[in-house]
Amino acid sequence: MSHAGRSRLSQPDTLRLLWAYSPTDPSNENQISKHTVRGSKSLNLLDPQVNKSSSLPANLLRKDFLNPSVKVPNDSTTYWCQTFKMPALAKKHHMVKFDVVVQPDSVGIVHHVLAYACYTPMNESYEGLGAPCFVGILPSEIVNCRQTFMTWAIGGEPFYFPDNVGFSIGGPGDPVYFVVETHYDNPQRLLPLLRSASSSFFSLAPSGCKKRES
Repeated sequence: MSHAGRSRLSQPDTLRLLWAYSPTDPSNENQISKHTVRGSKSLNLLDPQVNKSSSLPANLLRKDFLNPSVKVPNDSTTYWCQTFKMPALAKKHHMVKFDVVVQPDSVGIVHHVLAYACYTPMNESYEGLGAPCFVGILPSEIVNCRQTFMTWAIGGEPFYFPDNVGFSIGGPGDPVYFVVETHYDNPQRLLPLLRSASSSFFSLAPSGCKKRES
């Protein structure tokens, strides 16, 4: 990137972009009003160098974890935990891709998402249970489900596992329950906001398409 004779190398990472403008046009180049409308946004200015879907097998299954609409309080930060159960699979698969989709009215509010795999027994009645994290509401089985297997943050792109690598799903000892933790950022402490659902989806390849497990 360059401006006024100054250059800065831009990397394919998430960058914090600061912007400002004046609500009125300047009368001339020597009388520029103060830029009172300001903001910031995290984004990728360059496409990340990732393995694209052309190398994925054709017989993929897509599994979606859909967060409900959440009423974000007027706190500066809110963590929401939602419990999901992976549907039964006829055979062992490997997760080879994951992505997070944020609805338009939640862009800038959803800061990051973590997904945890639960390897301890889970009460079946907890499927679909959601509540604020870390405030003593959720059962201990959900609170103690902390094995991170997927992360996403503002500006993130779909993640493709390397060739011959995948996360085992549907095999003996593999996790069945998952907890998705979503961080809602409300630094201006706006009035309670009802935010549309965000979703995490996973592409699963039948065992044999990916030869090495992670």
